Amino acid sequence: MKSINSLKFKIGAFVILGILPAACLSFLFATSLASESLAKKTEEILEIKVAKIRDNIENSDRINTGILRFLSSQPEIVSMNPDEQIPMLTNTVASYSQLYRAMTIDPKGYNVSRNDSRERKYRGDRPYFINAIEGEEISRQVLVGRTTGQTSICMGRAIVAPSTEIVGVVTICSYLNKMAQHLEQLSFGKTGYAIVVDRNGIVLAHPNPAYRVADELQSLADFAPVKNLLENGNKNFKFQYEGETWVSQGTRLDNGWGVVVLMSEAEFLADEKNFKETMAFIGILSIIGLVTGSIALANYTIAPISKLTEMAIALSHGQYDRRIRIDRQDEFGILANTFNQMSKKIGLKQQYLEAAVKKQTKAIQQDSKKVAAALARAEKADRAKEEFLFKLSHELKTPLNAIIGYANQIKKNQPNDKDINTILQSAKYLSLMFEDIFNYNKSKKSEIILENEPTDLVELSNEAIEIVKASSQTQLPINFNYSDRILDPVLIDRKRLTQVLVNLLNNAVKFTPDGAIELKLSKIEENLHEITFEFAVTDTGIGISSEHLNKIFQDFYQVNQNSGTGLGLSIS
Repeated sequence: MKSINSLKFKIGAFVILGILPAACLSFLFATSLASESLAKKTEEILEIKVAKIRDNIENSDRINTGILRFLSSQPEIVSMNPDEQIPMLTNTVASYSQLYRAMTIDPKGYNVSRNDSRERKYRGDRPYFINAIEGEEISRQVLVGRTTGQTSICMGRAIVAPSTEIVGVVTICSYLNKMAQHLEQLSFGKTGYAIVVDRNGIVLAHPNPAYRVADELQSLADFAPVKNLLENGNKNFKFQYEGETWVSQGTRLDNGWGVVVLMSEAEFLADEKNFKETMAFIGILSIIGLVTGSIALANYTIAPISKLTEMAIALSHGQYDRRIRIDRQDEFGILANTFNQMSKKIGLKQQYLEAAVKKQTKAIQQDSKKVAAALARAEKADRAKEEFLFKLSHELKTPLNAIIGYANQIKKNQPNDKDINTILQSAKYLSLMFEDIFNYNKSKKSEIILENEPTDLVELSNEAIEIVKASSQTQLPINFNYSDRILDPVLIDRKRLTQVLVNLLNNAVKFTPDGAIELKLSKIEENLHEITFEFAVTDTGIGISSEHLNKIFQDFYQVNQNSGTGLGLSIS
């Protein structure tokens, strides 16, 4: 009876009756989750594979379509003159790594120009030519190169003259394995692989080279997952093949092709079996070790724990003269000595701590009042500064607008008067300084809204230079360099961009005693949706020291305290 009431027995019984059922339930739950997780993981792997191949092919197809549309509309191509066409075709192939051929074909089917300058050949029997001549916007043909043995796709688009007459077809060709960068790695895992077919089930890519015989692409239209994709377009499909169950994912591409990725069900079920066996083995070993260790630990820890518990209770009741003795050199012995020292020191420090807390509380209350008052004064001063600047700029802008208006009226009558132009440009610059203050207040309240309007960047840049020259009366040359490619208007906030350029140029003028200043406009990047330009201002002035570099974009900060508002770079 005594052994039954012992903590040793109770711990063992608790482990067996409490932990074992929970461990069994956890095992069942974990294996169930593992089964679902492995199935879901397999499905996700297949989905990722399908999506990756689909995205690569469709992205490359969209790029090639864009190239065709661009080429077919160029005057050099529409001219059907080989001397004008060959440089453009050669540059196009050199600019896009996926392309290996670009050519034009006359209405009779003979190629006029090719990027590789090979001999004239007849192409009139090719589907990419026939379909383009017959009105298909983008025609495609997949074939196997006779010399390279690689699967290629050739795309064609009709060349239409200004008279709306079809004068030929422009064609580009690229290797399919470059369109989908991962098609050379169609196999994965132990049994998984992917295939790509056209809209009729003809193999375009397959890890098994046997599906391409004598330079001809074979049909997989009757293969279960391909047939299912072609007939009803289902993404998920399970089927039997050579006595095994397989799972597949399929998707149709925008151009009608299909991608199918499949894997043997036995592959991921094997992982599930291994997981269950490993979990069962680990669980049994853990329970045996836990029961044995718990009983041994109970025998060793119960006695000192009881003494320490009594000591802790005594300390909680303020009995700081209480002492405990445990003759051991382990953590319990150290803990007992620590308790004894702690009880001695706590009594001595209790009164000191209470006094110190009262003193610090009083000091903190006094400091808090001082900080609150200082913060209130600072906020009030900041608001007063902003209100003063805003009112000042608002009041000065009214007569300034009148000056600009009168100057414009005089300029109409005297357009070549340099003094009037100087007054007008200086007034515009002063207006921009006032705009800095308005924008500063707006930015503090998050009220700045950018507007888009068609703008000639070259004209805008020249206007900014004239404003700076007029306002600063500088004799320094301000050179403007730009590429001839920057000619078309772009959508941009003209007013804000002018403000930024004037601020940058004006700073360069202020700190350049001699030499020259240059404004350079460059086109950095361009795609179908947007263009990135870079404005760079350089000068031969004194430069900016390192101590100022991290501060020049702060509000009201000025390297030279006698110039400007200190807001230009901050707002820019």
